[in-house]
Amino acid sequence: MMDEAVATTDFARRRMLYWGIQEAIHKEGGAAIPLFFNQLDAKANYVKGVAPSPLGALKGGAFSEIWLDRNG
Repeated sequence: MMDEAVATTDFARRRMLYWGIQEAIHKEGGAAIPLFFNQLDAKANYVKGVAPSPLGALKGGAFSEIWLDRNG
């Protein structure tokens, strides 16, 4: 349907085809369900190098970038 919709020069036919495509996507398409982590992070003042990640818990800890500062 998409190939035909793109190729046709008849506006009414194109509109009908795009309507059909949207209807098929609605009826047969999947759904994206977002996932939210309920997570809290904390650190002490002597723990350095910890930075927030836009990926949250999906990133995991970047332990190679974290160090302990004995002077606090």
